[in-house]
Amino acid sequence: MVHSASSSCAGSWSTDYVERDDVDMDNNWEQGSDDILTIPKLEPVEDDLNMDHLKAAPPAPASIEPTGTDPKPKRPRGRPRKHPLTSAVSASKVTKGRSKTGCITCRKRKKKCDEAKPRCMNCEKNAVVCEGYHEKQIWKSGKEKAEEERLRQEALPIITMQPIFHGVETVEDKVFWKHYITNLSNVLTVEGEAKNAFKDIILHLANEHQGLMHSILAVSSKHIDWDTPYGAKLLADHPQSSRESLQQRADYHHDESMKRLYED
Repeated sequence: MVHSASSSCAGSWSTDYVERDDVDMDNNWEQGSDDILTIPKLEPVEDDLNMDHLKAAPPAPASIEPTGTDPKPKRPRGRPRKHPLTSAVSASKVTKGRSKTGCITCRKRKKKCDEAKPRCMNCEKNAVVCEGYHEKQIWKSGKEKAEEERLRQEALPIITMQPIFHGVETVEDKVFWKHYITNLSNVLTVEGEAKNAFKDIILHLANEHQGLMHSILAVSSKHIDWDTPYGAKLLADHPQSSRESLQQRADYHHDESMKRLYED
């Protein structure tokens, strides 16, 4: 009896539940169906359609074709350097030539000179005597040097003297005299051509003392080397004199200078 009662109860409960749901759905359909069906759908007419308001469709994206370039190299593993290494070409130092404007002392000692004037501080710190700097040499062409030599020869003082008193009597004596003024007097001094005592003082004394003039001409004749291009040029510039006559005149001035020395 119990089994039949429970089964009948469960069946009645399930039947009732299904029926109620169906009824509710039917009611809702009946109430809303009329409203939905009564609203007509309006379709656009061809006359009402304006073609100007239509927008063109966006172009299709172009297909990406593979290029023939090499693929991008892979990034190396690890953290990048803070200071990247430079190439071997840029890292190599540019060789710098030695300076040629340093003082004479630093150049002899092979030390770097600070080129301070008039004496460099490097020599002062090391308690070394600074020998100063070489005079700046300006390169000149052969034509410029020849022109300067010609002007220098023209600017030489022309000294008029009595030949017998000064001992300048022949062409050979003039060769010795000119060589002393232009060459030998500059070799004997260290002050330069501007302050040359062998020109400014000795020549004035030779004008008053004949023995000194013979000494000047004798020393000048001994200083000339006739086997050099300079000696050959002197012979070519004075064709009226020969090497033998020049040697005889040199011996004469030597003997006269020694004679005057013993007399005084």
